[in-house]
Amino acid sequence: MKKYAKKIVSFALVVMMAMTMFVPVFANGEISVYLDNEKVQFDVAPLLVNGRTMVPMRAIFEKLGAVVYWDDITRTAIAQKGNVNVSISIDDATLYKNGEPIVLDVPAQLNGGRTLVPLRAVSEAFECDVQWDGDTQTVNIYNNKNYKQIQEAVTKLTDWININYNNDTYYKEYTQEIGNYYFTVYGDSLSCSYFSLYDGNYNIHIMLSASKYSGVCSMEKEKNFASGKILNSSASSNQLELTYDNFESDYTGDKEIILDKFDKSVEGTLIVFDNFLKEINIGLTLKDFGFECDFSEKSLQQSIAFEELRDFILYYQETKNSDKAEMVRVYENSNGSTQYSMLYDDKKDVIRLTNTRIYRGSYTYISIDLTPDNQVYECSFYFAKSKSSTPDFEATYIIDAKTFGEKSNIHFEKMKGNKSNANSYKEVAKLMSLDMLDYLDWVFSSVDYVEFSTNDFGFNLK
Repeated sequence: MKKYAKKIVSFALVVMMAMTMFVPVFANGEISVYLDNEKVQFDVAPLLVNGRTMVPMRAIFEKLGAVVYWDDITRTAIAQKGNVNVSISIDDATLYKNGEPIVLDVPAQLNGGRTLVPLRAVSEAFECDVQWDGDTQTVNIYNNKNYKQIQEAVTKLTDWININYNNDTYYKEYTQEIGNYYFTVYGDSLSCSYFSLYDGNYNIHIMLSASKYSGVCSMEKEKNFASGKILNSSASSNQLELTYDNFESDYTGDKEIILDKFDKSVEGTLIVFDNFLKEINIGLTLKDFGFECDFSEKSLQQSIAFEELRDFILYYQETKNSDKAEMVRVYENSNGSTQYSMLYDDKKDVIRLTNTRIYRGSYTYISIDLTPDNQVYECSFYFAKSKSSTPDFEATYIIDAKTFGEKSNIHFEKMKGNKSNANSYKEVAKLMSLDMLDYLDWVFSSVDYVEFSTNDFGFNLK
C-alpha cells in the first residue's frame, strides 16, 4: 500500500509541476516595451512566463512592420515582412521562420482573450536586436540586427569629435567644402548643405543612431520639405533604399524631382562621411554604421560637377526663354564655322556635348554624352557633304576618360555609309573630341561660381 501511495504522491507532484509550468508570473510592476526608442502600447499588458516576456501577437507583429494572417482552423498566426515569413501556433513550442523550426522556451498561449507570443523569439525572427533591463523591467527592441556594432561606432565617433573638434561654437564639427557643397559632420550626426545659384538652398540632415537612420531634406527657395528613413543599402547595387514618411511643398513641379535631389544629396553626404572616416583613421568605416555601399570621392566630384553643369545649362535655357535646355556658341571665319553646344537630356540624365564644323561646305559632327557616374562615355560621329544632305558616313565610338588623350586611338562601331575614309574620320573624331573638352574646360573656368573641370569627369588632358 505504501508503495502505491508513493507512486500517487509522485504522480501528483508531476501533475502539479505540469500545471504550474506555464502559469504566468507577474513582475513587480509594469513591463515596458520600446521599439526604436518609442514605447509600444498594448491592450493586454505584457507578462512574464517562465522568465519570458509575453505580448499580444498581432500588436507586436504589426509594430515590427509585418502583415499578419490568422488561420482559425489550425490556430496559427502567419506574419510576413519582406522575405521573412514567420508562423506560430497556440500551445506549440516551435516557431517557424521561412519553414525552418525554432524551439521556444514558452509556447504561444491564450490569455485575456488575446494570443500571447514570446517577445524575444518573434522579434529576433525578424532580425531585430532585443535587450532586457531587469532593473527597470524594460524590453528594448531595435529594428536593426547590427545595433550593438552601430552603437559602439556612434559612441567612438562622438568621443573622437568631442576631443578633436572642441570648438567655441555650439557644435563640435568637421566641415569639407566641394564646389558649392558644404558637408559637415557633427558629433553624432551628418549634414550636407548645398547652395545653387539657380535652384535655391538645399539642406540635408542625416541623424545617425544605432536604432535607425533618418533624414530631413529642406529646399528653402520653394519652401520644400521632406523627411524619411534610410532603410537599407546594398553592396551589390551600390544604391541606397530610402522611404519618405513626410513631405510638404509649395513647389508646383514634380514631387519626384525634389525627392530625387534628396536621394542624391544623402548619397553625397555618405560619400563625404566615408572619406572623413578614412581621413581621421580611427578604425571606423561605413560598414560599422550599417551601410554596405562602396562609395568613392571621385564619384562624388563627378556627380557634383555634373549637377553644376546641368544647372548652368538650365539657367541658360531660362535666360533665353527657350523650351530646349541648350547652350550654344558659334565661331565663324572665312572658311566656315565651328559650333559648340551643351544640351541636357532629362530623360536619359545625360549632358550631350556637341562639336559641329562646317568647312567649305562639308559638315562634320561629333557628340559626347557625359553622365553623373560612369566615366566611359558614348560618342557619335558623322560626316556629310553638306549640312542638308544625307550623311556620307556615320559611326559610334566610346571614350574611356581615364585613358583618352592626344595619343589615343578611336575605334568606330556601327559604321554606316562610305567606309573608305574611316581611318581619317577617326583622327578627325579624336581631334574634335579633344577640342570639345577644351571648350568645356573654358566654360568651367569662365564661370566664377563653378569650381570644376573636365578632370572631375575623369579626363586628364593636361
